[in-house]
Amino acid sequence: MSIGGCFLDMLNPSPKGAQIRVKISHASATFHAIGSVAFVIPNMGMGVAFTNVEGNQVAILQKWLLGLSVPDKGTLAI
Repeated sequence: MSIGGCFLDMLNPSPKGAQIRVKISHASATFHAIGSVAFVIPNMGMGVAFTNVEGNQVAILQKWLLGLSVPDKGTLAI
């Protein structure tokens, strides 16, 4: 997980270049974005680059990422 994208663990990833909708929930917030599959590892998952993230969604993601870098703030499960 980063400000620019994420890795999605799955057995049947979408093909490289596919446009997908991403929805990630954590605690009481949900992050939504449009992404493009940047790379695929067959039977393992895919790397997704966020291509369209609405303004308020960026703040949600930044808050989560800050929590990951501060000890004792819990973990982010995706």
